[in-house]
Amino acid sequence: MKKKLAIAIILALILGLFSGCSQSEIGYFKLNNDIQDNSYEVKGNVDLTYNKKAVNDYFTKFLKDTYGEYYEEEDNPFNEINFDGTITLNYNGKISYNKMYADLKLELNIENSTIDLGRIIIDSDDGLYVTKDSIIGLLKVAKILDTNEEGQMYTQRVENELNELLKEDSYINIYEGYEDYELVHFNSLSNKNLLKDKEMEFFKSAFKNYSSGLITDYSKGYKLSATLQQIGDTLVETLDYILNNEDDFFESLKIYKDNLNTEIDNENINNYIKDILSELEENKIEFRNNLIMFKDGIEMGMESDMFSDFKNSSFNSEINSTKNGFEITTTLNIVAEGKTLFNISENATIIPKEINNETPKTSSISIEEIEKKLNEINNEIRPVISAEITLDSYDDTAWIDYYRSGNGAFWCSDLDDYDYLDYKYKNGRILLPVRNICESFGEEVKWDKKNKKAYIKKDGKDIYLDGIFDNDTYFIKIRELEKLNYKVEYEKEEDFEIINITK
Repeated sequence: MKKKLAIAIILALILGLFSGCSQSEIGYFKLNNDIQDNSYEVKGNVDLTYNKKAVNDYFTKFLKDTYGEYYEEEDNPFNEINFDGTITLNYNGKISYNKMYADLKLELNIENSTIDLGRIIIDSDDGLYVTKDSIIGLLKVAKILDTNEEGQMYTQRVENELNELLKEDSYINIYEGYEDYELVHFNSLSNKNLLKDKEMEFFKSAFKNYSSGLITDYSKGYKLSATLQQIGDTLVETLDYILNNEDDFFESLKIYKDNLNTEIDNENINNYIKDILSELEENKIEFRNNLIMFKDGIEMGMESDMFSDFKNSSFNSEINSTKNGFEITTTLNIVAEGKTLFNISENATIIPKEINNETPKTSSISIEEIEKKLNEINNEIRPVISAEITLDSYDDTAWIDYYRSGNGAFWCSDLDDYDYLDYKYKNGRILLPVRNICESFGEEVKWDKKNKKAYIKKDGKDIYLDGIFDNDTYFIKIRELEKLNYKVEYEKEEDFEIINITK
């Protein structure tokens, strides 16, 4: 495991500095490192300009060439994007690169509408938090972008119900952080800057005679500029340089590893890095073979028709020093066959300022409860009308697709839900978990403790379903669903079985 990790880490380091070690290149990366050691007040915007016709035309042509007579319009996923023009995301707040923390207020401008996306807090220890405005705002954006008029994700009712559910002014925890993951706490090292300096010394030594010319400097800062073709060429040149200067590379690596013995104060991280680098030194031949394989893969990719189509796409990044901080401009321009498909540009102003990580007040309502509420509305407006269950003969877990009606205005497609569920075989019969299936169809499942049977309340009647218990789950035979007037169809293929259930 460490052997693979060692090679992956070195490749990542190489890619991080693939542009070489000229004075401009070293200055650019040193400035980036300096910026990442501080915290800032930030303000900026990201513009995404999307050319719907150019995107659809290119990928339709590409997929037709790929699939030939088997091409169908639904094979092109970009046909589902109902947008043409520019989206602007405005943000302001505070960010700490070294503490891996951000607290940002977001706002989106799309099709002459301004949508409040609330505030988000990202913390490596505690995870991701959003406000209710973030959730409602994203549903509004999805409605604008959705092509299926019968299946919009946002309605006023949804907003009203979420406002009712999330009355208090607090945050929803979307996912947990990684407080026990030691490498995330690299910033806790008291001499982390020294470690970065040693990394920079390693690169200066290992790549001392190599430069790509992709980075230039001027009075206010640095600029990195490259086309996709230039990036591909530079990656190949960098890997060639290492392969042709292998002894110098490993000597620089040895010096770097030896420096860790006395200069890094965290013994665990010290030993972890040293073990990885030692593993790499002991497997030089494998390392070389992996570099050759990686290089061959890049060159093969560069010979493809798609790479040729996109080779003039470009990436530009500028960092300018100002009186109070820095201005950062980044542009990604995706071009295919001479036409711009989309362009992403960001302009940011960052001003150094000491900030404290603030743990937000968390809502008593969990993200799971919010999802449940949305599903309840979804089931009411666009109920499930059929399900297709695929049972693999090599597994005891089935794949199930739910199909919804086209009535109402909520959610995103005719086939929008899927899930896995356990199933059982008994006496040649297939048994399914009653609660998963029936509640998906909007039925109210009850339990008769005395008779130890599940039943459905339907049209004022109690309809009992025969089944068995297994691991606290009640399973029923498929044909039991016919008691609810459901249509059950069954077909068997060589390695799997398909069950279609229609309400």
